[in-house]
Amino acid sequence: MLKSHADAWRQLWQADIQVDGDPSLQIVIHSMLFYLLGSATDRLELSVPPMGLSTAGYHGHIFWDADTFMFPVLMALHPEMAKSLVMFRYRTLDAARRNAKRNGRLGAMYPWEAGPDGTAPRFAYQNALSENHVNADVALAAWQYFLATGDRAWLETYGYPIIHDTADF
Repeated sequence: MLKSHADAWRQLWQADIQVDGDPSLQIVIHSMLFYLLGSATDRLELSVPPMGLSTAGYHGHIFWDADTFMFPVLMALHPEMAKSLVMFRYRTLDAARRNAKRNGRLGAMYPWEAGPDGTAPRFAYQNALSENHVNADVALAAWQYFLATGDRAWLETYGYPIIHDTADF
């Protein structure tokens, strides 16, 4: 098991961000990558919660930050993991559509804080009513995934519904 674990990490570190001339910055970058890679997966349609798996402070919920800040890094280094983030948004598109309808809007309204099913938890519901910038972050990640992969079949089946419905909102 230990060998399998070490081999998996060795494989992940084949893609890296290197900074010459600033050892302190390199340590920070590797620390951040370690936490990101330890929290991302390519095995499920899930995104990355704030603070990853290091705390239960955010209850594993997904915020727009993952679409804006974590997705591009994963897309550059580990596209298969980045795909999980945008597929989470596709998987929760129906919840975003229900949220928009409940709020008298068209299209899809992704909540500021989403649980695994894509709905805002009760204690954060008030934020879900006014944090409308989330849609732009979600749509941008879907578009960036297509631009990076050129996968038209993915765009037609998964990306376009997200982009279309967030635009309708």
